[in-house]
Amino acid sequence: KKVNREKEKQTEEEISKLIDFSYKQKSIIAIQLDYVINGKYEDDILGVVYGYFEDNIYIQSINAGLVFCEMDLIRNVEIVSLDKWFSV
Repeated sequence: KKVNREKEKQTEEEISKLIDFSYKQKSIIAIQLDYVINGKYEDDILGVVYGYFEDNIYIQSINAGLVFCEMDLIRNVEIVSLDKWFSV
């Protein structure tokens, strides 16, 4: 069974920069939320930032449509290459 690894906890500034980059460049990102369910991290949210307002982020995800996320819940954001995107 797949277990998602714990990614580095980023600062709010690092997270904000990557969220803004995804929004402006329409770049695909992977977001790991900062909470554990049954001892495991949930799958990353994969998609492009559709918009944001204050601490609320809207992500157009690949498999769940439009996803809403609060900035305070984010542990890690990383830019995803197209190769990785299509291999998911």
